[in-house]
Amino acid sequence: MAYKTGLTRADVEDMDIGQMLDYIDEYVKNMDPKKQKQRSTTRQAGQADFDRF
Repeated sequence: MAYKTGLTRADVEDMDIGQMLDYIDEYVKNMDPKKQKQRSTTRQAGQADFDRF
């Protein structure tokens, strides 16, 4: 699994098990196809949005 996320052997040796699991968890969340669709529909905030804030 670490290889699939792009971690090298040196990266794995520098991490403890908790760091590696956190990294893999974030990788899986970022690669979720449902989240990819949500990101593509996000628009940039304009002045009116800041004024309402």
